[in-house]
Formats: sequence, structure tokens, C-alpha cells
Amino acid sequence: MCPLPGLDRCLSGNTTSSYTLAADDNFPIHLYVAFAENNGPNNDNIIVRDSTDGGTTWRNRQVLNSAVAAPRFMPWVCTAGATAYVTWYDRRAATAAANDLTDYYMRGIYISAQQTGPMVNATLEPEVNLSINPDPQCAGGAQGAQSWPGGVAIQNDSESCSIQPQLAGRCVVPNTGGQGSKQACDFDEGPACPAANEVCSPVGGQPKYGDYTGNACAGGRIFTAWPSGTALSGSPQPTGIRVVTSTVVLPRLTVTKSVQPSGDGGRFGLQIDGSTRVTNVGDQGKTDAQAVDPGTHTVGEVLGSHTAPVYMESIDGDCARDGTVALTFGDSKTCVVTNIRMSRDECLADCRMQFEDCIADSGRPPAPTPAMCRAALRACNGNC
Repeated sequence: MCPLPGLDRCLSGNTTSSYTLAADDNFPIHLYVAFAENNGPNNDNIIVRDSTDGGTTWRNRQVLNSAVAAPRFMPWVCTAGATAYVTWYDRRAATAAANDLTDYYMRGIYISAQQTGPMVNATLEPEVNLSINPDPQCAGGAQGAQSWPGGVAIQNDSESCSIQPQLAGRCVVPNTGGQGSKQACDFDEGPACPAANEVCSPVGGQPKYGDYTGNACAGGRIFTAWPSGTALSGSPQPTGIRVVTSTVVLPRLTVTKSVQPSGDGGRFGLQIDGSTRVTNVGDQGKTDAQAVDPGTHTVGEVLGSHTAPVYMESIDGDCARDGTVALTFGDSKTCVVTNIRMSRDECLADCRMQFEDCIADSGRPPAPTPAMCRAALRACNGNC
């Protein structure tokens, strides 16, 4: 909805909805699109939809921002693996006395390309305020002509700012094609134009925000850039509007293998969330540091080539005993999966325990039948 105070964009050849598109790294015909959509007075939502057929049809309709009414505009989207990361301008920090306070936000969303249906489960990561210090976009970094370096195309873009005056007009002589002193002026308040025949007028404008805005996902990082007149915390305050950049590092998770005794020849595949990241590693083998999404992940393993199931397993390091580990942006954690080869007697006792558990469950379909339990016991004993 126009006007957006301080933004020389609305109704002047630009759109603040900003439809942007990105493809799933793992399944390229799975597409994400992000855009801003008006949802009532002084409120916009950032919407994400996805397509599993290269854009022929679209499904889902996920609101990405939290339920705080605020103007939102100019989203961008990129993908890291199968997760889409969306960044946007957000005015939830604005007040009646300062209706132009604007932050830059980011949020990740994962929608499985394998699920079917018009609305499937989406996993949302926490919102991240990348700028932290809200930028008064009517001010443009410094009150005065600096706020509107090229004037304004539409008068209401500056007159809607709660802080006045705004020197967004230019002193020109009417009906002369913009001739005059071009002195910066406010449409309703002083200072007066230097010549009596000049009036304060819109002169075409120069968009201040949105150009040089965007994001990119690569190498386990999310790179973002947006124009702002307010520095990030700890940075020097710019004069006027500058491009601010921020790099968010995705969490990294390493899985290490320990086999006892150390000379044992067992080989294993190490997994994160059911996906095998490295195969046939022995004692002290490990994955590379794997970039993962923020949230809880599960570490596990599968038997490698020519390796019998004759090991007791435990998981520790940064993981809980059940293999779960929680990570957030910038984390780097390591989980250790330990396999201890059992003695023959320990192995046979473990087989017997598995058989008894199998028999106990066999009366509850679709559990194995008693015959299947006995077959499994024979195979297990054979491994021992």
C-alpha cells in the first residue's frame, strides 16, 4: 500500500511486492517464490509458495513473518540445499512518532519436494533481525537534502513521514520543464524558495532503497546486502545511504567414528538425519564439517561393506545419547559414534535379547511373525 514513508518507490514505476525466485539445490524443478502482499491497513505479509513441477503449478501459501502488523517490502530469496532463505525490509519497530523505522530481516523455510498435495508441512527457522538498529528511512542517514538526493517523484512519499519537514521537493518555475534554482524544499513548510516565481514541486525522484538489495546462498553461508542510512552495531555511522552487508554462517556438524578395539576392521557409514554423508570409514574416520540448517538434527550410522552387526553402539560428544543435537547459526559441533565389538558370549546374549523382544511384539501386526523371529535369531547367531 502506498505511500511508504521515506520510500521513493510507490506508484512510480516500481513494485514493493518484489517477486523473486530460487531453485532447490537438490531438486532443481522444485522452485520457491517469495513476495510481499498487503494484508490490511499498515500491514504486509511476506509470502512463500513452492512448485514441484518447474513452475507449472504452485502449492502452499506460507506466511514467513511473525504475526506483528507492520509494512514489509522488497523480499529476496536464495536456497541452501533444499531450504529457502528470504530477506526483507520490515517496519515492526516503527511508532507513530517515527513511522519510518526499518530493519532488515531473514528467515529460512524448508518444504519437502517429495511430499505431494496443495498444502504440505513446512519447517520454519527462527526469524533473524540482521540490522538490529532500525533505520529511519525518511532521514536517509542525515536530515536535510541528504534525505532525498534526487527529490521525490510523488509528494506523499515524503509528506507521509511523521518527522517533518522533509526537504523532498525542489524549487522550480512552473511550466518551464523543471527550470529554476532546484533548491531542496519542503512542500508545506520552509524554507521558502529563493525566487518569488518558484514553487516547491516533485521533480522525478531517485529511489533510495531497494537497488543493490539482495541475498545469495553459497558455501554454507547466506550473504545479504541492503541500503541503509544506519550502521550495524559497532560500525561507523555513514553519512547518507550506504550498502550494508552481512554474512550468516550456517551451522556445521561433524560426525566422528570410534571403533574398539582400535585395530578392529569394522567399517561404517556415518549419517545425519538419515542421509549417509561418508561410507566405509573405520576407527577415527569422520565426515567433513557438514553445513546444516539451524534446529535439531539426528546422527546415526549404517553398517559398511562386509561388516557384521556384532557391535554395541553409543553416541556422545556434542550429541545426546539418542543421537540428537541442536544447532544455531554459527555453531560448529562434533558428535562421536562409538562401536565396541562384542565377545562371542555377549553377541549370543544380545541375539537372544533381540529374539525375546521380537517374540513379545509378534502378536501385534505388522510386527514379525514367530517364524520370522526364529529366522532372525539364527542369522544373528551365525554372525556371532
